[in-house]
Parts: sequence; structure tokens; C-alpha cells
Amino acid sequence: MILTLITSFFFALLEKARISGLDTKADVVSDVALESVFAEYQKEIYESYGLLLLDGSYGTDTFHIENVEKRLEEVNCRNLYGDSGKIRELYPLRIAECRIPGYQLATDEGGDAFRHLAAETARKEALVSVVEDFTDEIRQKEDMEIKNGKVDEHLETARKAEEEMLETEKENKNNISASNEYKKAENPISKTEDLKKSAVLSLVLKDESRLSTKAVTMKQSLKERQKEKGNLEVKSAWTDDLWFLKYLESYMGTYKEPKTNRALDYEWEYILNGKLSDRENLEKTVKNLIMIREISNLAYLVKDAKKQIEAEELAVALMGWTVNPAVITATKWGILGAWSYLESILDVRALLEGRRISWFKNSQQWSSGISQIGKLSGDFAMAKDCENGWDYKKYLQFLLCLERNKDVNYHSMELIEVNIGINTEESIWMDHMLITCKAEMDYEADPLFWRYVHLGKFTLDTFEIKRNGIYTYL
Repeated sequence: MILTLITSFFFALLEKARISGLDTKADVVSDVALESVFAEYQKEIYESYGLLLLDGSYGTDTFHIENVEKRLEEVNCRNLYGDSGKIRELYPLRIAECRIPGYQLATDEGGDAFRHLAAETARKEALVSVVEDFTDEIRQKEDMEIKNGKVDEHLETARKAEEEMLETEKENKNNISASNEYKKAENPISKTEDLKKSAVLSLVLKDESRLSTKAVTMKQSLKERQKEKGNLEVKSAWTDDLWFLKYLESYMGTYKEPKTNRALDYEWEYILNGKLSDRENLEKTVKNLIMIREISNLAYLVKDAKKQIEAEELAVALMGWTVNPAVITATKWGILGAWSYLESILDVRALLEGRRISWFKNSQQWSSGISQIGKLSGDFAMAKDCENGWDYKKYLQFLLCLERNKDVNYHSMELIEVNIGINTEESIWMDHMLITCKAEMDYEADPLFWRYVHLGKFTLDTFEIKRNGIYTYL
């Protein structure tokens, strides 16, 4: 009896030590299995865009998280059993079940998961630890818009005031000679409105024939597509927007610096606007750049006393016959708006030709005169190159900061989809790409020494070992 108890106690200790070894082995095997599965990242995306993503559809058009669970189980079996499929060792484990109850896809939260991954990729690759933001400039833009209004509003107000006064003069037959003299004068406001109706690319490009003719046909835009959805929280940092711009700078082309072997040459412009051709995207981008420059240029004119006097003198010359201060003031603001539009055209021309334009100009950097308002004929005039000004790409970065929404994320991912498709002839879907997953793995083991333990009717058939793991590319 005593010998049996001693023997049982001895084998129970051996089994306990073995269980501890099984626990350690389960830790190692589960970690290695997760690492192995996520080491099978989508190769083309990594090589072209530096992003680590796991294709949950494994090259097919259908996403099922069960695909990843099955692959995790296969890797576990290979690691546990080897090629023979037989277990011959002191710590034999069997995989009972693999589950992935939580995962995060690139398109989750309107693509914020992708933005965070791209930002983290740029931050890790960068040679500097900080990036420049546009906080002050965005605030200035908003303040200037509120304070000075918009150019189109001033042009419209001036035009309506002019039409009302002409109608009144026609009805009352007053100030006939003065109004007739006015009708002979060139009105820069109406000429500017005519310019605004022109094809904008013809106003800012020296040679339209050099434009890219590339266009794409999207399978289906991410915005409209019925997307797969993960169930993990998407975390982000306040610097993500800034590092995301740095990522785009490294991996996406622009009108000035196109990338080779891409579906579109003007990729930043597509990310901003989402049109299907390079020409359409550049056209919309140019319109936005003109609008941005109008806001800044109008604010400068309002602060320049000399140019204010010039505008007022021209307003009096045009509408002084009305003897109506409100009409003269509206005309003055219309002239300022037209002047800022002219300067903005010259600015965008300069940007597209590789020059730099200051966010807020000084008197030495101003390029146009009041007599030029409404005129763009002759030589291809451009704004002056501004030392320490912004180049074309930096203005694109500023526009993207103003467009902080899911469309920017989706458009970036659409470019990755279509570019990988044309270069590899494979279809990829960004809403199938995993960034993070939580896994649960259940292992089983048979007792080895416990069979020699005699404790009445108490027996053990199998040991169950559960392991939880998380893996992320972030």
C-alpha cells in the first residue's frame, strides 16, 4: 500500500512537470503559428506600397474568416506533427480547434484602419521624427473666408448692382451721358466672369497636348461596394493625418512627378477627386488650387492700402455716375475679387511649371496690376517664384488636409487595387486585407505518467490547453 502511494505520488509529480512542459510548448507553438500565418502577407502590395497585409481571401474573390482559421490550423498541425503526421515525443500536443473571433480589415471605419497602417509605415521609414502640419494655415483660411467672403460672391454682387442701376437709369432716363460713358469703358468684372466660364486647363497650362490621356474603369468603388467588415476597434493617433501625407509622398505620383507602370499618372489628384481620368482629376485639382489662392490673394488685397485705393478709383470711374455709395462699394469688392482671381491664375500657372508660391504674399511677391484684370492674352505670364514658398506637391498636401474624410482613404486603396491588378493580372480587394486578428487555439494532450497513478476511480482521459493570441502589422 505504501509503495503504491509512493509510486503514484512520484508519477503524479512527473505528470505535473510534463503538464508544465506542455503549457510552455503550447505557448511557443501558438505564437509560431500566428507568426507563420501572418508571414504570408500579400507580396505585391508590400513590394509596391510597403504595406504588410494578409489576404483573407487567399487570392480568391471571396472573403471568409474561416479561410484564415483553416490556415492557422494547418500551420499548427505542420508544426506539431511534422511531415509524418505522427507524434513521437515527450510532449505530444494535438490541435483541437482554431478560432478567430476578432479581426480588423483595411477598409474598417471608412478606411481609417488603412490610414493608420500607412501612417505607421511612413513613420517607421522616415529619417525624421516629426512632420510639418498645416494647423495655422487651415485656421487662417477659415478666418479669411469668414472675414473677406468668396470671390464668386463679390463678382455676383457687383454684377447684380450694375444691372439694377442700369435698369433704373433706363427707366428714369437719368444720368444718360454719364451712363453712356460708362458703357464705353471696359468692365474688368464682366471680363473676369467670362474667364471663369472658360475651360480652366486652357487658362493654366502652357501645352495641353502633354497631358496624360490615361483613364481607369473601376471594378466598383470602395464607397459604393458592399464591403467586408472587421469587429476590432480601429485605433489612431493625432499625427496619423500628417504621416499619411508622408506615406503618399513616398508611394503615389503627381502631375509633376508621376510614377511609372501605374493605371493613372496623377495619383494624388485622383485621391483628392476620385475622377476616372487624369485630365478630369487635374482639372478639378486646378479649380481647387485657384479657389485656395483666391482666398489668400483677396485677403492680401484687403490689407494693401495702395491697392485698395486703386480698386476704389476704378470703381468710381465705372459706377460713380450712379452717385450710390453702396453700388460703388459693391463694385470695388467685385474688382478686388476679379484681381485676386487673375493673380490666382498666375499662381497656379507658376505651380504647374515648377515654381513656388507663398501661402500669404507680400508686396514684392505680388505679380499682377489692376490694368491686367480680365486679361490673359499674350505671353504665358506667371506669378513670381517666391523664396520659401510652397511648391505644387505641398499645395496638394494642404488640399488633402482640408479633405480629411473616408473618400481620401478609399481612393488611395482603389489605386492600390487597380495598380496591383494591371501589374500582376490578379484581382485584390482591400476589404479582404487583414491588419490585426485575435486568435483562440485549443490543444489536447493524452496523459503519459498518469496511467501509473492509482487513486481509486479517479482517471484523466485528456488534458485541454487553451491559448489566446493577437497579431498585428501595426
